[in-house]
Amino acid sequence: MKKNYTRGLEKEGIFTLVMPSPFPQVEDIRAYLIDAGGKWFMVDTGVKTPDARESLFKRMEEIGVKPEDVTTIFITHHHIDHAGNARLIAEKGGGSIYIHPAEGEKIEEEKGPLLWERSKDTYGEFFRKIGMPESVINFLNFFDSRFDQFIDLIPRHLIKPVHPGSEYRIGDCTIRALNFPGHTPGMINYFLVERGILFSGDHIIKTITPNALLELDEKGNTKKALISYMNSLEKTCELKIRMALSGHGDPVTDIEEHVEKLFQFYERRKQRVLKALEEAGPMKLYDLTLTVFPMVRLYDIYLAVSEVLGLIELLEWEDRVRRFEKESFEYWEITGN
Repeated sequence: MKKNYTRGLEKEGIFTLVMPSPFPQVEDIRAYLIDAGGKWFMVDTGVKTPDARESLFKRMEEIGVKPEDVTTIFITHHHIDHAGNARLIAEKGGGSIYIHPAEGEKIEEEKGPLLWERSKDTYGEFFRKIGMPESVINFLNFFDSRFDQFIDLIPRHLIKPVHPGSEYRIGDCTIRALNFPGHTPGMINYFLVERGILFSGDHIIKTITPNALLELDEKGNTKKALISYMNSLEKTCELKIRMALSGHGDPVTDIEEHVEKLFQFYERRKQRVLKALEEAGPMKLYDLTLTVFPMVRLYDIYLAVSEVLGLIELLEWEDRVRRFEKESFEYWEITGN
């Protein structure tokens, strides 16, 4: 029988705000409203769609809390299904939005669009090097440009930088900010110290394997997201976490068991990559992605490329594959080790 944790959490002053997702990759979107002895704060805010906002404010009304009552908003990372409604709630309540600086600048009202515009050439050059067709690159640029409709970009004065290891005291709650890079470089999880609760964003999710997304620095180098994610998972197990509340789906109660399953999952995926290279010989990353995920849909291609890139970089770190360049393309091959 599926256990319902909602009632127990509500007795501790933690209320789950479930919203419908406009994206096929996730079943729902979850934010959290916390009663800190009469002071209210939120972790994440969901996506900016009419349905999500209706669900969000209806649930808050059921709890008996108005957006004006929320004094602080903590955001785990910049993605639209987590930060989409942060500005609206902050402006209603006069509160601040806390987020890692590397994440906050991407959704800042003035800086965000400039960063995106500047990055297009960097990503385009990377995509061409891995063998991605121009038509797919154009689709990704168009697809990316449509995301603005799902978030209200945030004025700089509302954003407060979160630094890893910082602690915040709100009412009777101590909130510790923990940086777990992987899904994004600036992923922050918020640990409710007194209650052993981790608000894990997209770092730990019960029914979904988080994608360690491709992200490039200004020079076009990858940030080795999956290697970072594996390290972050190990650090997560060092904490005394009673329960992880994520941005999607039910709580995770056995962190070590969950992490072990993730390690096993990635080991199986690495074997798929090695098998593809064994059978086909040296391949460009884009061709390797289509071999590993032959049924991938066009709107999932960025996720697929991110995953295969992460796996191949893990294998490179283990000295089981190597890369080389030929005619302006980058290829991967097995080392034989």
